[in-house]
Amino acid sequence: METLAIVAICALLAVPAIRAALAQAKALRDAEDAYRAALEVLGTDSENNSLRQDALTKGRHFAELARKKAGSNGVAIFDEVAMTNDLTARLGSKSGTEMTVPCPECAEQIQPRARRCRFCGVQLQAEATAA
Repeated sequence: METLAIVAICALLAVPAIRAALAQAKALRDAEDAYRAALEVLGTDSENNSLRQDALTKGRHFAELARKKAGSNGVAIFDEVAMTNDLTARLGSKSGTEMTVPCPECAEQIQPRARRCRFCGVQLQAEATAA
């Protein structure tokens, strides 16, 4: 009888932890689904910057929940690289390297409209970066 009472008390104490774990798993699944849906929508209009931002926001939320479930905190560079790869794949032919041009001084990839290279600091002319 005493053992049965102890088992019942342990079961009652475990219920909140089980509910919390189930809620955490559901939140993670929902966040992943939202991220995947945002990537799908982005694929229909790859030029829409607000859709890209929405996909990034949802991807970061999903990554944050996944890190918390794994027991770590903070932003991992891996998450940002993975999301960039997802977005680049979703955008199809417009890969990250096609949206940039090489710096004439150091050859690092920079934005086409850059006025100054963020790597070497060289001042750029608008005509050189637009080419």
